Amino acid sequence: MKFAAIVTRTLKPGKTYDDYRKAWFHTNGFGVPTEMYTVINAFNPRELISIGILEVQDLKELFNALEIDVTDRLANQLDEVIESKIIRHFGLISAIDDFSPAGKLEYVPAQVDGEITDYEQIALHLETIASEIRKASVKRDALKKEPCHFQNLTLQDAETLADYFKKLGWHKPLSGLLTYLEEAELGLRKNIVSKNSAGQILGYVTVLWESDHPYFQERKIPEIKDLNVLPEFQKQGFGRALLRAAEQEIYKKLGPDQTIGIGVGILKDYGPAQRLYIQEGYVPNAEGVMVNHQNLNYGYTGSVDDDWVLWMVKKSQKGTK
Repeated sequence: MKFAAIVTRTLKPGKTYDDYRKAWFHTNGFGVPTEMYTVINAFNPRELISIGILEVQDLKELFNALEIDVTDRLANQLDEVIESKIIRHFGLISAIDDFSPAGKLEYVPAQVDGEITDYEQIALHLETIASEIRKASVKRDALKKEPCHFQNLTLQDAETLADYFKKLGWHKPLSGLLTYLEEAELGLRKNIVSKNSAGQILGYVTVLWESDHPYFQERKIPEIKDLNVLPEFQKQGFGRALLRAAEQEIYKKLGPDQTIGIGVGILKDYGPAQRLYIQEGYVPNAEGVMVNHQNLNYGYTGSVDDDWVLWMVKKSQKGTK
């Protein structure tokens, strides 16, 4: 069966088509044959119409795709790019017709990929689909409204995080977080933790006012480091919120035109972070990939690991979404 989603959105004043595309573009695919079309309305060029066609074997595949869409929209929110009014249409495709031949066309019954349409079967599917879409919308809106606030990392937070990381098997011992706290006391670092209304830690990020990366150090560029969102809260927009919170601390202290630095790994695990940083205006600083702050040269024979880093910069606050 083929499922169609048609969503109409309107750009906010001052926002561009590229702003929309960067915010809209999915981090994860649906895992089923999918075509996405973006249409600019001829009568209102600020209006963008997204048309998605998914080919699924059964309703289970469709509902899995809906779940992916909810997660992805939370991770790549459009609120700052589009107006609040959104028009959505969803349904099953009941007929595909080829009108490309010139001249008179003979009538044919409704069919999809050569199979005659069973309208009664479609009607049954539509009831179930409508119910699942409503559930997905409620879930999306509930998660979207989940409040989070930011505060300085405390000793209790550090202990909670260290215990959590130990259970996950991550190598992030308490000693490293204690160093963050000590450096904050000395004014060398800013540590930001994000929590929800229940007081749960969602993630954290730090700002190193004097980076240990030579390129940033020589140019007095502060560095955003160690941005982490806990696994159960990922893909809900909290990473983006933490990144922006760190940026605001930098702008508050050093001014809105301050250049900001950040480093990101090159392996697939870092794919979501790479996409996020590009969406938020970061670009490579032209050093290429580096290993332990050293240039990577032709003929290098070492193994690829987390020490392989692409260093990026964001020139100023202007244009931040």
